[in-house]
Amino acid sequence: MLGKILKGPEQSEVPNLSLGQYFFKRAEEFGDRECQVDAVTDRRESFSGLKLRSTRVALGLQKRGITSGDVVVVCSNMTLDAAVPNVASFFLGAKVANLDPSLSVKQTSHLIGLVSPKVIFVEEASVPLIEESLRSANHKTEIVVFGNSEQYSTFSDLDTPQTEEESFRPVEVDTQDVVIMLFSSGTTGLPKAICHSHHSFMQMSFSFCNTVDKLDSLLSFTTFYWISGLLFLACSFIGGTRRIICGAIEPQKTFRVIETYKVTCIFLAPILTYQLTNFLNHRDYDTSSLYTIVSGGTGISSAQICKLAATFPHSHIVYIYGLSEIGLATMNRPEDSHKITQSKLGSSGKVAPGFALKVLFSFTSVSA
Repeated sequence: MLGKILKGPEQSEVPNLSLGQYFFKRAEEFGDRECQVDAVTDRRESFSGLKLRSTRVALGLQKRGITSGDVVVVCSNMTLDAAVPNVASFFLGAKVANLDPSLSVKQTSHLIGLVSPKVIFVEEASVPLIEESLRSANHKTEIVVFGNSEQYSTFSDLDTPQTEEESFRPVEVDTQDVVIMLFSSGTTGLPKAICHSHHSFMQMSFSFCNTVDKLDSLLSFTTFYWISGLLFLACSFIGGTRRIICGAIEPQKTFRVIETYKVTCIFLAPILTYQLTNFLNHRDYDTSSLYTIVSGGTGISSAQICKLAATFPHSHIVYIYGLSEIGLATMNRPEDSHKITQSKLGSSGKVAPGFALKVLFSFTSVSA
C-alpha cells in the first residue's frame, strides 16, 4: 500500500477499438469456433453465425434511423437471440441498456424513463410488461418482438439477408463514448443509469479475463441486465470461448450441463449456490471440468463457501467484490483460492488488475 492507496497488478493495455470493432474483428478471427450453445435444445452458434446475424440486425436498425447517438433497449431472458441486438448495437456505436423480464412495471417504467430508448427488443412473453411500462413512462418507441407478433415488428424481420452485409463494417466512434448503460441496485434510492464507455468496459472485461483462468466454457444464469452477463459475453469474444445458456437454475439440470458441456467457469449469485449444495445426488455427475466458481453480488457466509468446496472438490471458489460503476474491485486468482479458504475465509481477494482503491476509515471520508 502506497499513500493509503491499494493498487492491483498492472493491466495489459486494452485494444484501442470500440466494442463493435473489437467484437467484429474477433468474430472474424474465431470464425466457425463455437460461440454460444443452448443446452436445452443443443442448438449451437459459431462466432461467424453470431456476427452475421448481428450485422443483419445492425443494418436493419440503420434503416430505421438508429445512430451512435441513440439508445437500444433489450428485455429478454437469456437465449441465443438475446446477444444479437446487443452486439448489433455495438456495431453501430449505439448505447445499449438491458432490462430483466422479472422487473415490475413500476421499476421498468422508471428505467425506461432514464434512458429514453428509440427501440426496444422484447421477448414475446414480456410484451405486456413493456407496453404498460411505456404508457406509465409516457414514452413512445418502436417495439421489436422476439417471437410472433401481429402488432409489432419481429426480430425475424430484421434477421434476414441484406445486400450490404458483405461490405458492412462497424461504425467508427470515440472509445470514450458511452456504449453500455447499466442500472444501480436502488439500495439508497431509485435506480440510476450507470454509463460505461467502450474503453471502460473493455478495461474491466480484460481485467476479469486476465485474472480468471480456463474460461473455455462459460455458464451463467444472469440476463444482460446484470454486469456479470455482459462480462461473460465480452470474455467469450476476448478468448474465443463459448457461453452455455440453459435457462433458470435447476440443480439436476445444472449438474448435467456441467458434465455434458465440460463447463470450466460458472458465475453464481450467492443465493443460487444453495440450490447446488443442497442437491443430494451431486456425486452422480462428473464436475471435474469445473475449474472456477465465481460468486459475487451479495455476501456469502464462510459456511456456504465450505459447502461449495465440498460439493465441487475439483473447483476453485473465487469470491469477487464489484460495483456496476467500475466493474471488479477485488478478487483472488483461482490458484490462490485454497490458501484463502484455509487462512482468510470470506476474503474477497486482492485489488483487481488495473484498479486502485483508497482506504478510508469506516463510515467517514477521512483517510486511514
